[in-house]
Amino acid sequence: MKFKNGQEAVMSIGDIVPWHWGSRQVPVRKHSRGSSRDISLSSLLDDFFSDFPFDTPTKIKDVSGFQPNIDIKDSPEQLTVFAEVPGMEEKDLDITLNVDSLVLEGTKRTDREEDREGFHYVERRSGSFRRVIPLNFEVDEDKVDAKFKNGVLTIALPKTSKAKSETRKISVKAG
Repeated sequence: MKFKNGQEAVMSIGDIVPWHWGSRQVPVRKHSRGSSRDISLSSLLDDFFSDFPFDTPTKIKDVSGFQPNIDIKDSPEQLTVFAEVPGMEEKDLDITLNVDSLVLEGTKRTDREEDREGFHYVERRSGSFRRVIPLNFEVDEDKVDAKFKNGVLTIALPKTSKAKSETRKISVKAG
């Protein structure tokens, strides 16, 4: 449905459930997004559950706090992990290499006051996090390298010569 001015009307489940009819409020949400690649799972869940009358998974975000986004790049020589940790310093991060996993832990602190008066919307997250990345190869522990620059943690996990030799290309045959 479109309005006369050409803007699209956005309808949600909250528009049809009766327990919302007595307290109509205009939601402040951004409905125009970039490409589908830019939509994160949490924003999709926020949109889906935003009009339910009970606590939903979107409330879990407030409890869990900050979770860094990570990218993992695999090559024959090494596995490289990139973690976005804006607003953090090296001293806030703890990296542990286990036999079969890499563990990233840390605490993101904010300077914001507990008084929320005047805030209309809060997206910045803080708190402790723990990310476990499973490893299915042997790491050359003496050559592991971790760098932190401009809010991005980069961890290079070189593979041992044994792990490199265990990687094989398998050809696919018809029939």
